[in-house]
Amino acid sequence: MAGSPELAAHITGTNEFSPGDDVNLVIAVDNTGLNEYKIVQSGIIDRADQSNTAKQLTATLSAGDAPIVVKADPQVLGDLAASSTASGTYHIKVSQDAASGTYELPLVLNYTYMYQVEQTGTETLQYMYKSVNQTVTLPIRIKPVVQIEVTNISAQDLNAANEGYVTFTVKNTGYENGTNAAVRIAQNDASPITPSEGSMYVGNFPKGATADCRFRVAVSSDAQAKTYPLDVYVNYKNSEGDIVDSKTETIGVPVGSKVAYNATAIKTTIPAGAKSVIVVQYQNTGGATAYNAQARISAVDPFTSNDDTAFLGTMAPGDVKEASFEVSVDSGSYGEKLRPRFRSDLPRCTQ
Repeated sequence: MAGSPELAAHITGTNEFSPGDDVNLVIAVDNTGLNEYKIVQSGIIDRADQSNTAKQLTATLSAGDAPIVVKADPQVLGDLAASSTASGTYHIKVSQDAASGTYELPLVLNYTYMYQVEQTGTETLQYMYKSVNQTVTLPIRIKPVVQIEVTNISAQDLNAANEGYVTFTVKNTGYENGTNAAVRIAQNDASPITPSEGSMYVGNFPKGATADCRFRVAVSSDAQAKTYPLDVYVNYKNSEGDIVDSKTETIGVPVGSKVAYNATAIKTTIPAGAKSVIVVQYQNTGGATAYNAQARISAVDPFTSNDDTAFLGTMAPGDVKEASFEVSVDSGSYGEKLRPRFRSDLPRCTQ
């Protein structure tokens, strides 16, 4: 009998990947070796092994010059007979900044095979084996994609229980020239920041291009004064005419605390049946600026007032302003109290 294994390999499924992909790559190894001759003679003992079987086959995948990391040990595939296939699974990670193009992954196949048999007498066979170290290459393609980098992140009037603006710059750091592109934002899981405006049209977005973006967002009332996540991505048409999304970039957006105030009335004595002006001091004790702030008092019997509202204007955190109210007291009253109130537009978005 004469012959030897003939091994080839291929990737099952797709061999196209995008930068940042983290996948399991399944590789099939085929044995197409043939036994070309068989000696038929009286007295020859039948052999247990075949010369075209690859025995103790191991397959080792490496990255070569491809921008990937192979996270797998050599795969032991065992004995691979002729007309058979064995598969190994390899975990690979494509680099985030991988350049587009076609790359060759080396797959090293190690095995032994029976190349000769000697018969001694009528009962003994001596097998002789050779070791083979064979390298095959597997092509993969890294697709060009739009990748984004988000910088210059800032927030304007962004506080709990309020709407404000978040601004940032998006840069295409990938190798794809996107068209009909739109920058989009989305809520990140249970983040208290939700988009009021979720999309901004950019148009052509070639490699290296930047876009300055400004979005209006809302913050829930239970948010604290800290930084919260917000997702950013680009929707675009690629070079194959497909509408796709870039990988999401998560950014941190700073959020301030709610508007809070403290009111301190300056003690005033008003004789029964008289009219007087009372003064109340208001301090913004929160972490946000109050716009168009108004101070009010609730005048109930025996008090009356034709002047129960005072305009305070803009009050930054820590600001103190005074409000004056003219109040009349019924002639039969004694030891009554007024209750001051405070109203403002919560920090608002300004163009």
